[in-house]
Amino acid sequence: HVSPPQFKHMTPYAVGIVEMEEGVKLPSIIRTSRLESLKIGMELEVDFSPKSQETSWPHWPRYFFKETE
Repeated sequence: HVSPPQFKHMTPYAVGIVEMEEGVKLPSIIRTSRLESLKIGMELEVDFSPKSQETSWPHWPRYFFKETE
């Protein structure tokens, strides 16, 4: 797949379904510098991104997940 132009600077990236402790499941980009380190069931933490100034992409709060530190 080819990323949309707004996300080109982030490639390659992983997309997954993250299950929260409460059972809610969220689709999300998972930020990591090592794609090979991603594992099913691994601990992740939310990472909110500041609102961008782009006008060609809808503006809603952007969230990502990343490996816990």
